[in-house]
Amino acid sequence: MILTVTTNPSIDTRYQLDKLVIDDVNRVTPEKTAGGKGLNVSRVLLQLGDDVLATGLLGGHMGAYMAELMDADGVKNDFVPIAGETRICLNILHEGNQTELLESGPQIAPAELEAFTAKFAELAAKADVVTLSGSLPRGVDAGYYAELVKIAEEAAAKVLLDTSGASLEAALESDAKPELVKPNLTEINGLLGTSFTTDDVDALREALAADGRFAGIPWVVVSMGAAGSVGFHEGRAFRAKTPAIAAVNATGSGDSTIAGFAHAIAAGADDVTVLKTANACGKLYAHKLQISAVSTLTVPELELQARNVGAEVVIVDYLGLLSAEDKRLSEYDRVTQISGDLKRLAKRLGCVVLALCQLNRESVSAPGQDTRPRLSQLRSSGAIEQDSDGVLLLHRPEYGRTETPREASAPQQFFVAVAKNRHGRTGTAELAWYAPVNRFEDYGGKWTVKSWM
Repeated sequence: MILTVTTNPSIDTRYQLDKLVIDDVNRVTPEKTAGGKGLNVSRVLLQLGDDVLATGLLGGHMGAYMAELMDADGVKNDFVPIAGETRICLNILHEGNQTELLESGPQIAPAELEAFTAKFAELAAKADVVTLSGSLPRGVDAGYYAELVKIAEEAAAKVLLDTSGASLEAALESDAKPELVKPNLTEINGLLGTSFTTDDVDALREALAADGRFAGIPWVVVSMGAAGSVGFHEGRAFRAKTPAIAAVNATGSGDSTIAGFAHAIAAGADDVTVLKTANACGKLYAHKLQISAVSTLTVPELELQARNVGAEVVIVDYLGLLSAEDKRLSEYDRVTQISGDLKRLAKRLGCVVLALCQLNRESVSAPGQDTRPRLSQLRSSGAIEQDSDGVLLLHRPEYGRTETPREASAPQQFFVAVAKNRHGRTGTAELAWYAPVNRFEDYGGKWTVKSWM
């Protein structure tokens, strides 16, 4: 289990404006989320499929509302109640700019902090990885994170610490060391009294090695904005760069990066995989995935949402869950209509539509028989094959086998059959799938001339 800690959470309210008009009325539709760095980490970990529990301090009417938001998001939580009111933070996006209005948060009484410390010790004893994120609330000493690191260390949980200023300095000077710290380049220069640039990786590594405060910390990750990040792990330096993509909103990217680290470290991944996973999570968050959890969505409603955010890719998981406008249609006619509507949506918006589809029950064969999927097994309607520009069929031979599973770290054989391709060739690619981190790699680089279709 991964435990995320947010000691100073907030109701994050986001306003999106084409133009902010000063000294005038600006009508907006707010987007409210249970905010705070630790909770941002929690939501990303949920998307990665991890068992995650969020904890921290909540109070007042806003705290009760925040608990409702967490429940709605599916975030398991166990927060300690306080007398003060949980804060509200505003984020205004306008004309390519971002304006934030942040409340300081409530004053924490000594008895409340003592209650949380006891709760943390209880939960840390059940966790494999703990993330400590963000600022400390008023009334809490800067050395409190160092205290939590010690408690987690005694419980054999690995701590990822994402904070700055006095609380980071106190943690570095403590005898109990976290598994990872993640200052940015400005913060690390302040700690070291240096003026390193993004090109001074070797000099930075030497400076960290010479500073006793960083001794015993397995991972020191220095974020460098658009230049990526540098990870130092057990004497080795890794420079992480990701493909350039247009960032919609970079707020929360650092939290998503921490989630990637927590996910990969909890899975026991190697250092290269850990850094790749973390940086990919951070980059993708900045690109902003828009997720709709409405189970009765029609294609016109989906198109409206996609148009509002300027979507370049629309992923439907899965096609059978979409609703038809005409509720009287049979299952076959419903899916036929939805398939055609998705085709037209892609053409109107000039975007890619990736729709997941189930197979007919006949695809489940008896043991020993051929279980590879075929085009004829697409469920509900032949229009899916007809309307699609391409069809990918996935096959994992080990799925459903009853024999003793192999070591978790060993790759599994995975096939991707390009069964239809309106703009190119068909065939089958063989991949290696690493289940703990859900990573796919090329398996020999060979394609068969024909697929099994």
